[in-house]
Amino acid sequence: MVTELDTVAVADRLVDLFAGELRAAQRVGVVRAGDPERDARTLFHLVLSHLHALICHQIEDPPMQVADDLWAFCAAALRPA
Repeated sequence: MVTELDTVAVADRLVDLFAGELRAAQRVGVVRAGDPERDARTLFHLVLSHLHALICHQIEDPPMQVADDLWAFCAAALRPA
């Protein structure tokens, strides 16, 4: 049985993975400088909210289109100035 603590641990691990990728991308200059942990949390919550909206049929676009649009938005937000 999956518990709430298990779910939180998975979410924390995903945020940690996002932060690690953002730090690596910052080192090579493909993402703007910033706080990778904060940006990772923001990305995680943005993706989670879109997933929720898709599941609840609040977004009627095809899921792959939503994914492409969401990635384009995130990539633009993280692009160096």
